[in-house]
Amino acid sequence: MWLLHTLFIIFFLYFVDFGKAIVINAVIYAYDSNNGYFTSLVNAYNEYTKKNNIDLTINLNSILEGEYDDFSSFMGANFAKKSKKYDIFFNSARLSSIYASHFEDLKKYLSSDYSKLIHPEIYKACEQEGRLIGLPTTTLITGLYSNINLLNKYNKRVPKTWKELMETSKYILAEERKLNNTNLIPYNGIFCDEEDGTSSLYEFIYSFRDNINSPFPDLKSKNTIDALKMIKQLKEELNLEDVFKQSKKLVYTKLDGSILFFKFWYFNVLSPLYSVDIMPGHTEGVSGGVIGSNNMGINKYSDEEKKIAAAKAIEYMTSETFQRKYVIDDALFSVNLNAYDEKSICEQINCPFLKSFQPIPRPYNRIKDYEDYSEKFRKYAYEYIYGNKTVEEASLNLYNLEHIYYLSLDTEDTSAGLVFLIIYSISSIVILASSSFLYTKKHQPHFSFFTKDLWYMIIVGFIIQLASRVLEFGPVNNYKWHIKIFLYSFGYMLIIIPTLYKLICNFPEENKISNWVQSHKYLFIGSFLMLDVLLCSLFMIIPYEITIINGSDRKKFEVCDMKNSIGQVIMILIVAFKGIIILGIGYLVFCEWNLKETILDIHYITSALYINCIGIIGIAVLKYINYNDYVAYHTIHQTVFFVFIFVNYIFYYGFRIFLPLFRSDEANYGFTGPLHMFQIKSNNKIISVNSNQTKKSNLSNASSGKYSKLISYHFQTSIGKKDSINSNSSTILNNQNSIIKSNQIKTFTSSTNTN
Repeated sequence: MWLLHTLFIIFFLYFVDFGKAIVINAVIYAYDSNNGYFTSLVNAYNEYTKKNNIDLTINLNSILEGEYDDFSSFMGANFAKKSKKYDIFFNSARLSSIYASHFEDLKKYLSSDYSKLIHPEIYKACEQEGRLIGLPTTTLITGLYSNINLLNKYNKRVPKTWKELMETSKYILAEERKLNNTNLIPYNGIFCDEEDGTSSLYEFIYSFRDNINSPFPDLKSKNTIDALKMIKQLKEELNLEDVFKQSKKLVYTKLDGSILFFKFWYFNVLSPLYSVDIMPGHTEGVSGGVIGSNNMGINKYSDEEKKIAAAKAIEYMTSETFQRKYVIDDALFSVNLNAYDEKSICEQINCPFLKSFQPIPRPYNRIKDYEDYSEKFRKYAYEYIYGNKTVEEASLNLYNLEHIYYLSLDTEDTSAGLVFLIIYSISSIVILASSSFLYTKKHQPHFSFFTKDLWYMIIVGFIIQLASRVLEFGPVNNYKWHIKIFLYSFGYMLIIIPTLYKLICNFPEENKISNWVQSHKYLFIGSFLMLDVLLCSLFMIIPYEITIINGSDRKKFEVCDMKNSIGQVIMILIVAFKGIIILGIGYLVFCEWNLKETILDIHYITSALYINCIGIIGIAVLKYINYNDYVAYHTIHQTVFFVFIFVNYIFYYGFRIFLPLFRSDEANYGFTGPLHMFQIKSNNKIISVNSNQTKKSNLSNASSGKYSKLISYHFQTSIGKKDSINSNSSTILNNQNSIIKSNQIKTFTSSTNTN
């Protein structure tokens, strides 16, 4: 017994691992220029965990160039396989945005107050669709380098505004030329046809915002226009076109003092001849500097234990203590706002510059194809700066790069949205007000087909359909589009289900179904409405795919398209459900075509059915039209739907309002005037049909069949009065037989005379 107990303890201690250290696998690209820093960062963290007895280690892996075309293709391949091999990816801000959906949301693992420690603009740049996809390990910032000797020589300060930079440059250039110094460059700008050119444009526009707390200016605003004008003014008044077009490499050849001001990435000591400060702005105190960063992101597919451990590592590496020791010592910009509060730190670096720096990230997280965006951003800006385009044209083209156009009440670009809203509002008021005719003595006979509750149901249906059209106003999103479909479908059901109910109740022959439906009105109508709500609710679960269409004049707009196969099946079911109801109504209309009590109502419903069929075809055709203009797209869609809704209203309800104007008071609801015309046409059809019946010998043999019964329903003139049908039919047949015999006698006589 003792031996077994001892063996069990040995077995337990051997196979159970107490306090196993967690190893986090991180990965970097072998040829990244920041690899030395990443390595020192990881080594420093591992030393920290070892010193503090934390069972957590980061294992840094390096991907060689030959294994993949680039780091992006490596990341794509790993994420496509949902690989757990690497837990932390050290990558650029651009790659973080491209693969954002594969990175874990750090908000799940960091404290709620953590965001307050990070510069708001930088924190915002690390978010995508509300998710924090990473945090910077290194952040490069730009600054204005000023020639100290020349500024002191002419008693000038570092310029705080672009206008001051231009005036200072003009003065010093003029004075230096008097001394035969003609090689002095006033400012480099870096408005070249490379990514650095986009950065220069972006930060320059940002420096023209209204105040330090203002967001990035609207690209169509006066701020942007003024910024572009200032760039061109600097270029022309300082004769800098050739210099502006050169890359940042120009700086390396001018650090001997032959350039007065230049923009460059911040280094603690770049040249003893130059001091660094924040970039100028439109007004003093307002600046802007673009940033370049490398991020740490957690693999979404890693085990939860690894995610928690990786988040702790990232949180510590962005902490105040760690940033001071390892980031600031390397003269890099710290994302932690509290890192520059220590006096000893500020004795080593330029704290005033770093604390007053106003960063602006490039819009990686908003733009899907940033490379294309960046190229076009430069192109449109340079068409004004170096070309002949007007500043307004350039500004509008920049604005259109990112802006999505949609219908709105703003009439700056188009008044279509306001016009349609007025039309829908007036139409809704008219439709709602028309319900008052249900209570006027003159109109009541014309509204006797439906009871008042059913009329109200139909009126509400039309108003709901009109309201659904307003949901296409404003930015496109899944929620609005689904609600629009739901409201339009539900409104349509409120119109056609009362019609189906009434036609079933009025069936020419008494039957159990009609009796049950008449006794259970609200159950019958409610069951159809609930089924439609169920189908639409299922459809709302499936998301639309939002597609951006590049329209004419570079105006982009979005459309929703259901590309999910399940969603398409549900939509087919929704349409088919209504199609079956319409077919049912069509069948009942045919059966009740000659009922005297409802003949005019039936003809109105028939007209509405035609309109519905045409409308459905028209709506289907809209899907296959290619649009290149957002105004045309919305105008055509809104017009087609409005005409469909309003014409439907006219045939269902509107005509009845005007009938008393064309009828005498004595002809209350009898069969004179228009009704008499319908009756004559019906009698003509009876004769025509019965004439055809006499010509087809096999019809008499099938008189007891379903087809014959359907025909008998069609010619029945009152509900449940079969005798009148038989009497009318036999009279018509006798008359037809007499006509036939008469024709035969005439034919025989004619042939005899001929012989």
